[in-house]
Amino acid sequence: MFIVKNQFGFLIVFILFCNSLYSQMVNHEVKLEDTNLISFNLRVDSNWPKVAFGSNISRDISLVGIGEVTHGGYEPIVFKTKLVKYLISSRGFNLLLFEYPDLEIFGRLRSYINSSIGSPKSVESCDGIVREMKFLPYFYQDILIELIDWIHRYNLNHKKKVQIYGFDFLYKKNFYNYFINKYLYRIDSSFANELTNNWLKSTPDDLIKINFLSRYFKENKKLFRLKNFNIFDISFELKCELNRLQFMKLKEEDDASYLHTHPEVHFRDSILAEDIKLLSYKNKAIIWAHNNHVVNKKGLTGGFLQTWLNEKYYSIVTDYTLFANVNIGNLESEDNGRREYFIKKIKSFKNSTVFNLYNSFGITNAIVFKNYFKGKPIFLNEIDLFGRHYLLQTNDNGVNALAIFDTISTR
Repeated sequence: MFIVKNQFGFLIVFILFCNSLYSQMVNHEVKLEDTNLISFNLRVDSNWPKVAFGSNISRDISLVGIGEVTHGGYEPIVFKTKLVKYLISSRGFNLLLFEYPDLEIFGRLRSYINSSIGSPKSVESCDGIVREMKFLPYFYQDILIELIDWIHRYNLNHKKKVQIYGFDFLYKKNFYNYFINKYLYRIDSSFANELTNNWLKSTPDDLIKINFLSRYFKENKKLFRLKNFNIFDISFELKCELNRLQFMKLKEEDDASYLHTHPEVHFRDSILAEDIKLLSYKNKAIIWAHNNHVVNKKGLTGGFLQTWLNEKYYSIVTDYTLFANVNIGNLESEDNGRREYFIKKIKSFKNSTVFNLYNSFGITNAIVFKNYFKGKPIFLNEIDLFGRHYLLQTNDNGVNALAIFDTISTR
Protein backbone atom coordinates (compact mmCIF):
# COMPACT_ATOMS: atom_id res chain seq x y z
CA MET A 1 0.00 0.00 0.00
CA PHE A 2 1.22 3.53 -0.80
CA ILE A 3 -0.09 7.09 -0.81
CA VAL A 4 0.18 9.43 -3.80
CA LYS A 5 1.38 12.78 -2.47
CA ASN A 6 0.86 15.02 -5.50
CA GLN A 7 -1.21 15.36 -8.68
CA PHE A 8 1.65 14.26 -10.92
CA GLY A 9 2.05 11.03 -8.98
CA PHE A 10 -1.67 10.41 -9.16
CA LEU A 11 -1.57 10.82 -12.93
CA ILE A 12 1.21 8.23 -13.25
CA VAL A 13 -0.69 5.73 -11.15
CA PHE A 14 -3.88 6.35 -13.14
CA ILE A 15 -2.07 5.76 -16.43
CA LEU A 16 -0.51 2.54 -15.13
CA PHE A 17 -3.92 1.35 -13.98
CA CYS A 18 -5.46 2.04 -17.41
CA ASN A 19 -2.59 0.26 -19.16
CA SER A 20 -3.05 -2.74 -16.91
CA LEU A 21 -6.80 -2.81 -17.59
CA TYR A 22 -6.23 -2.47 -21.37
CA SER A 23 -3.64 -5.28 -21.24
CA GLN A 24 -6.18 -7.54 -19.55
CA MET A 25 -8.73 -6.74 -22.27
CA VAL A 26 -6.21 -7.52 -25.02
CA ASN A 27 -5.16 -10.76 -23.39
CA HIS A 28 -8.81 -11.77 -23.08
CA GLU A 29 -9.37 -11.18 -26.79
CA VAL A 30 -6.26 -13.02 -27.91
CA LYS A 31 -7.50 -16.21 -26.26
CA LEU A 32 -10.16 -16.59 -28.94
CA GLU A 33 -9.63 -19.55 -31.25
CA ASP A 34 -7.82 -19.01 -34.53
CA THR A 35 -10.69 -20.66 -36.45
CA ASN A 36 -12.79 -17.53 -35.83
CA LEU A 37 -10.50 -15.41 -38.00
CA ILE A 38 -8.85 -16.02 -41.38
CA SER A 39 -6.53 -13.56 -43.12
CA PHE A 40 -6.79 -13.26 -46.88
CA ASN A 41 -5.43 -11.29 -49.82
CA LEU A 42 -8.16 -10.53 -52.33
CA ARG A 43 -5.79 -9.79 -55.20
CA VAL A 44 -3.22 -12.57 -54.72
CA ASP A 45 -4.88 -15.56 -53.07
CA SER A 46 -7.40 -17.39 -55.28
CA ASN A 47 -8.21 -20.18 -52.83
CA TRP A 48 -9.62 -18.07 -49.98
CA PRO A 49 -13.32 -18.82 -50.71
CA LYS A 50 -12.77 -22.53 -50.08
CA VAL A 51 -10.44 -21.94 -47.11
CA ALA A 52 -12.81 -19.48 -45.46
CA PHE A 53 -16.21 -20.95 -46.30
CA GLY A 54 -15.62 -24.57 -47.29
CA SER A 55 -16.63 -25.81 -43.85
CA ASN A 56 -18.35 -22.71 -42.48
CA ILE A 57 -21.16 -22.78 -45.03
CA SER A 58 -22.67 -26.19 -44.37
CA ARG A 59 -24.58 -28.28 -46.90
CA ASP A 60 -27.81 -27.39 -45.09
CA ILE A 61 -27.50 -23.70 -46.00
CA SER A 62 -29.99 -22.85 -48.74
CA LEU A 63 -29.60 -19.06 -48.85
CA VAL A 64 -26.39 -17.02 -48.61
CA GLY A 65 -26.56 -13.23 -48.42
CA ILE A 66 -23.40 -11.35 -49.48
CA GLY A 67 -23.43 -7.66 -48.62
CA GLU A 68 -21.44 -4.67 -49.78
CA VAL A 69 -20.65 -1.74 -47.48
CA THR A 70 -21.01 0.57 -50.50
CA HIS A 71 -22.35 0.16 -54.03
CA GLY A 72 -19.50 2.37 -55.25
CA GLY A 73 -16.37 0.51 -54.13
CA TYR A 74 -14.24 -1.99 -56.04
CA GLU A 75 -13.02 -4.48 -53.41
CA PRO A 76 -16.42 -5.59 -52.02
CA ILE A 77 -17.71 -6.24 -55.54
CA VAL A 78 -14.67 -8.33 -56.50
CA PHE A 79 -14.98 -10.21 -53.19
CA LYS A 80 -18.61 -11.02 -53.94
CA THR A 81 -17.84 -12.09 -57.51
CA LYS A 82 -15.19 -14.60 -56.44
CA LEU A 83 -17.36 -15.99 -53.67
CA VAL A 84 -20.36 -16.33 -56.01
CA LYS A 85 -18.26 -18.34 -58.49
CA TYR A 86 -17.13 -20.66 -55.70
CA LEU A 87 -20.67 -21.21 -54.38
CA ILE A 88 -21.95 -21.99 -57.88
CA SER A 89 -19.09 -24.18 -59.10
CA SER A 90 -18.30 -26.04 -55.87
CA ARG A 91 -21.34 -25.84 -53.61
CA GLY A 92 -24.31 -26.37 -55.91
CA PHE A 93 -25.91 -22.92 -55.69
CA ASN A 94 -28.05 -22.29 -58.75
CA LEU A 95 -29.75 -18.91 -58.32
CA LEU A 96 -28.26 -15.41 -58.05
CA LEU A 97 -30.56 -12.62 -56.84
CA PHE A 98 -29.51 -9.00 -57.33
CA GLU A 99 -30.69 -5.94 -55.44
CA TYR A 100 -31.74 -4.38 -58.74
CA PRO A 101 -35.11 -4.16 -60.51
CA ASP A 102 -35.85 -7.25 -62.57
CA LEU A 103 -37.96 -5.29 -65.04
CA GLU A 104 -36.69 -5.72 -68.62
CA ILE A 105 -32.92 -5.86 -67.98
CA PHE A 106 -32.82 -9.18 -66.13
CA GLY A 107 -35.27 -10.85 -68.47
CA ARG A 108 -32.89 -10.12 -71.31
CA LEU A 109 -29.92 -11.30 -69.24
CA ARG A 110 -31.76 -14.57 -68.53
CA SER A 111 -32.19 -15.07 -72.27
CA TYR A 112 -28.47 -14.50 -72.69
CA ILE A 113 -27.20 -16.87 -69.98
CA ASN A 114 -29.54 -19.61 -71.24
CA SER A 115 -28.60 -19.19 -74.90
CA SER A 116 -26.55 -21.86 -76.62
CA ILE A 117 -23.76 -21.64 -79.17
CA GLY A 118 -25.31 -20.79 -82.52
CA SER A 119 -28.35 -19.08 -80.97
CA PRO A 120 -30.23 -16.67 -83.24
CA LYS A 121 -28.87 -13.15 -83.62
CA SER A 122 -31.90 -11.86 -81.71
CA VAL A 123 -30.10 -12.89 -78.48
CA GLU A 124 -28.34 -9.75 -77.28
CA SER A 125 -24.79 -9.57 -76.01
CA CYS A 126 -24.14 -9.39 -72.30
CA ASP A 127 -22.08 -6.24 -72.73
CA GLY A 128 -24.87 -4.44 -74.55
CA ILE A 129 -27.46 -5.26 -71.89
CA VAL A 130 -25.34 -4.46 -68.82
CA ARG A 131 -24.23 -1.11 -70.27
CA GLU A 132 -27.89 -0.09 -70.04
CA MET A 133 -27.66 -0.40 -66.24
CA LYS A 134 -26.73 3.26 -66.18
CA PHE A 135 -27.35 3.68 -62.47
CA LEU A 136 -24.25 1.55 -61.77
CA PRO A 137 -20.66 2.87 -61.93
CA TYR A 138 -18.78 1.83 -65.05
CA PHE A 139 -16.32 -0.40 -63.16
CA TYR A 140 -19.29 -2.16 -61.53
CA GLN A 141 -20.71 -2.83 -65.00
CA ASP A 142 -17.34 -4.28 -66.06
CA ILE A 143 -17.38 -6.75 -63.15
CA LEU A 144 -20.99 -7.77 -63.81
CA ILE A 145 -20.27 -8.38 -67.50
CA GLU A 146 -17.40 -10.71 -66.59
CA LEU A 147 -19.53 -12.53 -63.98
CA ILE A 148 -22.57 -12.98 -66.21
CA ASP A 149 -20.38 -14.16 -69.10
CA TRP A 150 -18.89 -16.68 -66.67
CA ILE A 151 -22.40 -17.89 -65.73
CA HIS A 152 -23.26 -18.23 -69.42
CA ARG A 153 -20.20 -20.41 -69.99
CA TYR A 154 -21.04 -22.41 -66.87
CA ASN A 155 -24.55 -23.06 -68.16
CA LEU A 156 -23.21 -24.25 -71.50
CA ASN A 157 -21.27 -27.01 -69.73
CA HIS A 158 -23.69 -28.08 -66.98
CA LYS A 159 -27.13 -29.67 -67.00
CA LYS A 160 -28.19 -27.83 -63.85
CA LYS A 161 -28.44 -24.23 -65.01
CA VAL A 162 -27.88 -21.10 -62.97
CA GLN A 163 -30.60 -18.45 -63.13
CA ILE A 164 -30.50 -14.76 -62.23
CA TYR A 165 -33.21 -12.36 -61.09
CA GLY A 166 -33.45 -8.84 -59.76
CA PHE A 167 -35.51 -8.65 -56.58
CA ASP A 168 -35.94 -4.88 -56.14
CA PHE A 169 -39.08 -3.03 -57.22
CA LEU A 170 -37.88 0.57 -57.26
CA TYR A 171 -37.28 1.62 -60.86
CA LYS A 172 -37.65 4.71 -63.04
CA LYS A 173 -39.04 3.02 -66.14
CA ASN A 174 -42.65 3.59 -67.24
CA PHE A 175 -44.09 0.18 -66.41
CA TYR A 176 -47.30 0.61 -68.41
CA ASN A 177 -45.61 1.50 -71.70
CA TYR A 178 -43.23 -1.41 -71.12
CA PHE A 179 -46.03 -3.91 -70.45
CA ILE A 180 -48.16 -2.83 -73.39
CA ASN A 181 -45.26 -2.79 -75.85
CA LYS A 182 -43.70 -6.08 -74.72
CA TYR A 183 -46.85 -8.16 -74.25
CA LEU A 184 -50.15 -6.65 -75.36
CA TYR A 185 -49.06 -5.58 -78.84
CA ARG A 186 -47.95 -9.14 -79.55
CA ILE A 187 -51.22 -10.59 -78.26
CA ASP A 188 -53.71 -8.12 -79.74
CA SER A 189 -52.29 -5.01 -81.41
CA SER A 190 -55.72 -3.41 -81.95
CA PHE A 191 -56.58 -3.73 -78.27
CA ALA A 192 -53.12 -2.42 -77.29
CA ASN A 193 -53.58 0.66 -79.51
CA GLU A 194 -57.04 1.31 -78.12
CA LEU A 195 -55.85 0.97 -74.52
CA THR A 196 -52.90 3.30 -75.11
CA ASN A 197 -55.10 5.99 -76.68
CA ASN A 198 -57.70 5.73 -73.91
CA TRP A 199 -55.09 6.13 -71.20
CA LEU A 200 -53.55 9.10 -72.99
CA LYS A 201 -56.92 10.82 -73.03
CA SER A 202 -58.23 9.94 -69.58
CA THR A 203 -54.86 9.74 -67.70
CA PRO A 204 -56.11 7.26 -65.08
CA ASP A 205 -54.34 6.75 -61.78
CA ASP A 206 -51.51 4.17 -61.85
CA LEU A 207 -53.39 2.02 -59.35
CA ILE A 208 -56.29 1.76 -61.80
CA LYS A 209 -53.85 0.80 -64.55
CA ILE A 210 -52.10 -1.93 -62.59
CA ASN A 211 -55.39 -3.42 -61.42
CA PHE A 212 -56.65 -3.47 -65.00
CA LEU A 213 -53.49 -5.12 -66.35
CA SER A 214 -53.43 -7.66 -63.52
CA ARG A 215 -57.03 -8.61 -64.19
CA TYR A 216 -56.43 -8.81 -67.96
CA PHE A 217 -53.41 -11.05 -67.43
CA LYS A 218 -55.28 -13.34 -65.04
CA GLU A 219 -58.19 -13.74 -67.46
CA ASN A 220 -56.01 -14.27 -70.55
CA LYS A 221 -53.11 -16.42 -69.41
CA LYS A 222 -53.76 -18.85 -72.27
CA LEU A 223 -53.07 -16.09 -74.78
CA PHE A 224 -49.80 -15.22 -73.02
CA ARG A 225 -48.77 -18.88 -73.05
CA LEU A 226 -49.53 -19.19 -76.76
CA LYS A 227 -46.98 -16.44 -77.36
CA ASN A 228 -44.44 -18.34 -75.22
CA PHE A 229 -44.27 -15.63 -72.59
CA ASN A 230 -42.95 -16.65 -69.18
CA ILE A 231 -46.02 -16.63 -66.89
CA PHE A 232 -43.99 -16.56 -63.69
CA ASP A 233 -41.91 -13.58 -64.84
CA ILE A 234 -45.00 -11.59 -65.85
CA SER A 235 -46.71 -12.32 -62.53
CA PHE A 236 -43.57 -11.13 -60.74
CA GLU A 237 -43.42 -7.93 -62.81
CA LEU A 238 -47.04 -7.09 -61.98
CA LYS A 239 -46.39 -7.81 -58.29
CA CYS A 240 -43.34 -5.52 -58.29
CA GLU A 241 -45.30 -2.64 -59.83
CA LEU A 242 -48.06 -2.97 -57.24
CA ASN A 243 -45.43 -2.93 -54.48
CA ARG A 244 -43.74 0.12 -56.01
CA LEU A 245 -47.04 2.01 -55.92
CA GLN A 246 -47.58 1.05 -52.28
CA PHE A 247 -44.04 2.17 -51.41
CA MET A 248 -44.56 5.55 -53.12
CA LYS A 249 -47.88 6.05 -51.33
CA LEU A 250 -46.29 5.38 -47.93
CA LYS A 251 -43.39 7.72 -48.74
CA GLU A 252 -45.66 10.55 -49.89
CA GLU A 253 -47.83 10.23 -46.78
CA ASP A 254 -44.77 10.25 -44.53
CA ASP A 255 -43.26 13.25 -46.33
CA ALA A 256 -46.51 15.15 -45.77
CA SER A 257 -46.57 14.36 -42.04
CA TYR A 258 -44.46 15.88 -39.30
CA LEU A 259 -43.48 12.50 -37.80
CA HIS A 260 -41.22 11.20 -40.61
CA THR A 261 -41.13 7.63 -39.32
CA HIS A 262 -40.33 6.30 -42.82
CA PRO A 263 -42.74 3.34 -42.91
CA GLU A 264 -41.80 2.83 -46.56
CA VAL A 265 -38.33 1.62 -45.49
CA HIS A 266 -39.74 -1.18 -43.34
CA PHE A 267 -42.25 -1.98 -46.09
CA ARG A 268 -39.50 -2.24 -48.72
CA ASP A 269 -37.37 -4.58 -46.61
CA SER A 270 -40.35 -6.83 -45.84
CA ILE A 271 -41.24 -7.03 -49.55
CA LEU A 272 -37.63 -7.67 -50.59
CA ALA A 273 -37.57 -10.62 -48.17
CA GLU A 274 -40.93 -11.82 -49.51
CA ASP A 275 -39.66 -11.66 -53.09
CA ILE A 276 -36.42 -13.47 -52.20
CA LYS A 277 -38.53 -16.19 -50.60
CA LEU A 278 -40.69 -16.44 -53.73
CA LEU A 279 -37.77 -16.50 -56.17
CA SER A 280 -35.59 -18.91 -54.18
CA TYR A 281 -38.27 -21.56 -53.65
CA LYS A 282 -36.68 -25.02 -54.10
CA ASN A 283 -33.35 -23.41 -55.06
CA LYS A 284 -30.01 -22.79 -53.41
CA ALA A 285 -29.77 -19.03 -53.76
CA ILE A 286 -27.25 -16.22 -53.31
CA ILE A 287 -28.32 -12.67 -52.47
CA TRP A 288 -26.23 -9.84 -53.95
CA ALA A 289 -27.15 -6.68 -52.03
CA HIS A 290 -26.08 -3.86 -49.73
CA ASN A 291 -25.06 -4.85 -46.19
CA ASN A 292 -28.27 -3.51 -44.68
CA HIS A 293 -30.37 -5.97 -46.72
CA VAL A 294 -28.18 -8.92 -45.70
CA VAL A 295 -27.53 -8.41 -41.98
CA ASN A 296 -29.79 -10.30 -39.57
CA LYS A 297 -31.55 -7.41 -37.83
CA LYS A 298 -35.20 -7.13 -36.89
CA GLY A 299 -37.16 -5.07 -39.43
CA LEU A 300 -34.53 -5.43 -42.18
CA THR A 301 -34.55 -7.92 -45.07
CA GLY A 302 -32.02 -10.24 -43.44
CA GLY A 303 -34.02 -10.29 -40.22
CA PHE A 304 -37.13 -11.46 -42.09
CA LEU A 305 -35.06 -14.11 -43.89
CA GLN A 306 -33.54 -15.35 -40.64
CA THR A 307 -37.02 -15.74 -39.15
CA TRP A 308 -38.09 -17.72 -42.19
CA LEU A 309 -35.04 -19.95 -42.63
CA ASN A 310 -33.33 -19.93 -39.22
CA GLU A 311 -29.98 -21.73 -39.53
CA LYS A 312 -30.41 -22.24 -43.29
CA TYR A 313 -29.66 -18.55 -43.91
CA TYR A 314 -26.01 -17.43 -43.88
CA SER A 315 -25.09 -13.73 -43.94
CA ILE A 316 -21.75 -12.26 -45.01
CA VAL A 317 -21.07 -8.52 -44.83
CA THR A 318 -18.11 -6.34 -45.84
CA ASP A 319 -16.46 -3.34 -44.21
CA TYR A 320 -13.24 -1.31 -44.28
CA THR A 321 -10.68 -0.35 -41.66
CA LEU A 322 -9.22 3.00 -42.70
CA PHE A 323 -10.94 4.79 -45.57
CA ALA A 324 -13.01 4.18 -48.69
CA ASN A 325 -12.68 6.05 -51.97
CA VAL A 326 -16.10 5.44 -53.44
CA ASN A 327 -18.28 6.45 -56.37
CA ILE A 328 -21.09 8.64 -55.06
CA GLY A 329 -24.21 9.21 -57.13
CA ASN A 330 -25.48 12.66 -58.06
CA LEU A 331 -29.21 12.48 -57.36
CA GLU A 332 -30.09 15.37 -59.68
CA SER A 333 -28.50 13.61 -62.66
CA GLU A 334 -31.04 10.76 -62.43
CA ASP A 335 -33.68 12.93 -64.05
CA ASN A 336 -31.75 12.41 -67.30
CA GLY A 337 -32.01 8.62 -67.06
CA ARG A 338 -28.53 7.92 -65.76
CA ARG A 339 -26.57 8.53 -62.58
CA GLU A 340 -23.46 10.69 -62.68
CA TYR A 341 -20.76 9.90 -60.14
CA PHE A 342 -18.02 11.70 -58.30
CA ILE A 343 -15.37 10.15 -56.02
CA LYS A 344 -15.50 10.81 -52.29
CA LYS A 345 -13.11 9.70 -49.55
CA ILE A 346 -14.92 8.46 -46.44
CA LYS A 347 -13.00 7.47 -43.31
CA SER A 348 -14.10 4.53 -41.18
CA PHE A 349 -15.94 5.53 -38.01
CA LYS A 350 -13.62 5.30 -35.01
CA ASN A 351 -16.34 3.55 -33.02
CA SER A 352 -16.95 0.96 -35.75
CA THR A 353 -16.10 -2.67 -34.97
CA VAL A 354 -13.54 -2.92 -37.78
CA PHE A 355 -11.66 0.21 -36.72
CA ASN A 356 -11.44 -1.05 -33.14
CA LEU A 357 -10.23 -4.48 -34.31
CA TYR A 358 -7.48 -2.77 -36.26
CA ASN A 359 -6.61 -0.18 -33.62
CA SER A 360 -6.48 -2.71 -30.79
CA PHE A 361 -5.21 -5.88 -32.46
CA GLY A 362 -3.99 -4.95 -35.94
CA ILE A 363 -6.72 -7.00 -37.61
CA THR A 364 -7.45 -6.09 -41.24
CA ASN A 365 -7.69 -7.88 -44.61
CA ALA A 366 -9.38 -10.73 -42.80
CA ILE A 367 -12.63 -12.67 -42.60
CA VAL A 368 -13.97 -12.78 -39.05
CA PHE A 369 -16.68 -15.26 -38.07
CA LYS A 370 -19.53 -14.63 -35.68
CA ASN A 371 -18.12 -16.58 -32.71
CA TYR A 372 -15.44 -13.89 -32.50
CA PHE A 373 -18.14 -11.38 -31.53
CA LYS A 374 -19.90 -13.58 -29.01
CA GLY A 375 -21.77 -11.46 -26.49
CA LYS A 376 -20.81 -8.16 -28.14
CA PRO A 377 -22.68 -5.75 -30.43
CA ILE A 378 -21.34 -5.19 -33.94
CA PHE A 379 -21.09 -1.70 -35.45
CA LEU A 380 -20.77 -1.61 -39.25
CA ASN A 381 -19.86 1.28 -41.54
CA GLU A 382 -22.58 1.82 -44.13
CA ILE A 383 -22.42 4.13 -47.16
CA ASP A 384 -25.50 4.60 -49.31
CA LEU A 385 -25.64 5.49 -52.99
CA PHE A 386 -25.43 9.21 -52.31
CA GLY A 387 -22.55 9.20 -49.85
CA ARG A 388 -24.48 9.24 -46.58
CA HIS A 389 -22.25 7.52 -44.03
CA TYR A 390 -23.75 5.96 -40.92
CA LEU A 391 -23.26 3.14 -38.40
CA LEU A 392 -25.47 0.07 -38.48
CA GLN A 393 -25.66 -1.72 -35.13
CA THR A 394 -26.58 -5.36 -34.77
CA ASN A 395 -26.06 -8.03 -32.13
CA ASP A 396 -23.50 -10.83 -32.14
CA ASN A 397 -25.88 -13.00 -34.15
CA GLY A 398 -26.34 -10.33 -36.81
CA VAL A 399 -23.77 -11.72 -39.23
CA ASN A 400 -22.17 -15.10 -39.84
CA ALA A 401 -19.03 -13.59 -41.32
CA LEU A 402 -17.47 -10.14 -41.72
CA ALA A 403 -14.94 -9.55 -44.53
CA ILE A 404 -12.63 -6.64 -43.74
CA PHE A 405 -10.54 -4.64 -46.22
CA ASP A 406 -7.95 -2.11 -45.11
CA THR A 407 -9.14 0.38 -47.74
CA ILE A 408 -11.65 0.46 -50.59
CA SER A 409 -10.88 1.95 -53.99
CA THR A 410 -12.82 2.86 -57.11
CA ARG A 411 -10.74 0.44 -59.17
